[in-house]
Amino acid sequence: MHTNRLLRTEEFEVTVAGSPGTVDDVLPGLTTADRVAVVTHTPGGSLAAGPLLLAAVGRYYEELRRQRDEFYRYPSYFVVHVGELRAYHGWLDVWAEHKEVVVPAHGEAVLEALHDRAVTRVLLEDVTPGSGQLMRETANWFLEDVRDVWSFTPGRHSGGVSVRPSPAAARLVRMAVDASHGVIPEETGDRIRAEADEPQAFERLSPEEGLRLVCGYGAAPDVLGQSEDYLARHGADQNVMAAHRYVAGPDGP
Repeated sequence: MHTNRLLRTEEFEVTVAGSPGTVDDVLPGLTTADRVAVVTHTPGGSLAAGPLLLAAVGRYYEELRRQRDEFYRYPSYFVVHVGELRAYHGWLDVWAEHKEVVVPAHGEAVLEALHDRAVTRVLLEDVTPGSGQLMRETANWFLEDVRDVWSFTPGRHSGGVSVRPSPAAARLVRMAVDASHGVIPEETGDRIRAEADEPQAFERLSPEEGLRLVCGYGAAPDVLGQSEDYLARHGADQNVMAAHRYVAGPDGP
C-alpha cells in the first residue's frame, strides 16, 4: 500500500504494435476484483514483469480511490515461483509473504496455484512450450476463466506490447532487487538494476498457448500431482483418472 499514491498509470509508457497505447489496451477492464499473478522460473526473472505488474497496481489504487477515500488494502496479486523462491516482491505490493507461492516444478502445480487463488490475469515467464497431461478440471478453468494471458522474456525490450515503467516504478524494481539479496545472483541483480528504466516486452497468448507454456515448466507426475494415498481413499484408479486427464500440446483437443 506504500504505492497507493506513488504509481500513476499515465506515467507508464505503453506501446502496442508500435503505436502509443494505454494500460487499458493491455489489461482491458481491470478492476479491484481482478487477481493478477506472475509465474517465474529463473532467479529474478519475475522482476522483468515489474512494469506491467506495477501499472496494474497503480490502476488498482486509482479504482479504489474512485470508490472511497479511506482504505487499507493491498491488491490480490501473487508471484508463483516454480521449483524454488526466485525473488522477493513486497516492494512491488505483492504483500505479504503468503503471496510468494512456491510450487513444485511441473505444470499441474502451477495451474493449481493459479486456480486456488482465482487468478484472472496471468503473466508467464517465457520457457520452451511443452506438452503433457494436466487435470482436466484445472485446465478447463484456465481456458474458460483466465481473461488475459501474457508471456515475457526478461531483458527483451520490444515486441507486440512494451511497457516502460514510470520513474517511481523503476525505483521499486531496484528496491525489490535489493530485498532479494542472497536469492538473486549479484550479476543478475546488477543487470536488472541497470535495465530497470527500460521498456519490457510482452506477448499476448491464447489460453491454449498459455497451457503449453505452463507445461514447459515441467512434466506433471503420472498421477497428475495427486498423491497415491489421496486417490486410493477416493477409489480413483487409473480408469477413473482417465476422465480427468487433459492433454496439452499437439496431441491435445
